[in-house]
Amino acid sequence: GPEIRLRVRRKRKVEKGDVLEVGFGREEVSFNHSFYDKMSISDDVYIDNGKIRTRVIQKENGILRLSVMNGGEIDDGKGVNIPNKQLSVPTLSKRDLQIIEFAKEYDVEYIALSFARSVQDVNNLKSEAHGF
Repeated sequence: GPEIRLRVRRKRKVEKGDVLEVGFGREEVSFNHSFYDKMSISDDVYIDNGKIRTRVIQKENGILRLSVMNGGEIDDGKGVNIPNKQLSVPTLSKRDLQIIEFAKEYDVEYIALSFARSVQDVNNLKSEAHGF
């Protein structure tokens, strides 16, 4: 399902006051979905279920610079939340579509959809899994 995750090449600690540069491609630290255009200065970005809170302080050339408000350890695959923003993250990722095809091929009994946001999300899954 449509969860935003952090991609990190190597685990590292961040401390209050640090500035974390996060991109949307192949940078050292990046997001797994592109929503750069939707972000604004002073937007909050929470990492690892809110354990690490950051705030956008600069937005330039496809990179967000985040001021760390409370420290912790960032690692690959940690969930990212951006409160008070409607982001257009697709319901089904490329990986989800591959898994649906695998499920069809191997007669899997059911498919669950994590992070469904609306009835339309469920209908999109049903449409892709047609014949399942």
